[in-house]
Amino acid sequence: MIKFSKEHIYKQWSWDILLSEKEKIKSRCEKIEYFSKKLINIPETNFFFNKIGVFQKQLRVFETLPISVHYNAEKISELSNSLKVLRKEGLVHGDMCPRNILWSKKDLRYFLIDWEPDFHQIRNGKRVVVTVADYLHPNEKSNYNPCSVKSDKYAFDKILMRLIKNHG
Repeated sequence: MIKFSKEHIYKQWSWDILLSEKEKIKSRCEKIEYFSKKLINIPETNFFFNKIGVFQKQLRVFETLPISVHYNAEKISELSNSLKVLRKEGLVHGDMCPRNILWSKKDLRYFLIDWEPDFHQIRNGKRVVVTVADYLHPNEKSNYNPCSVKSDKYAFDKILMRLIKNHG
């Protein structure tokens, strides 16, 4: 479920559709919260837990363009540095693709959005891995495991190469 307010985006997942252990999910959500306050390229995000599931409150990013439309080399470098910090700390996005990187005309920076509490979920009655297969590292397509630093780095590099080719 997704709802929008003037300032925030709200998402909710029931425990029934999240397939990892609750403690693992809580640990991931705590890391996302921490880095959303520490790094400027993640919109401020908070998670809340109850017996029904996980609730996410994320600050809305306004006046946005997809990364494929807006290219700013200096700000790409800033985003890349934020991603290096996340990789060093072991926090993986898992769904690194162009639709999840937005340029904010208001804030004049890129934001990495759509942080899921768990990579493995039940959607429409089927077990799925939350990712875009086109951006998985080739060695990880066979086991379909986006939950790695290797896939995040590969996906970001692929996005950058396409940007440079289209805007260079």
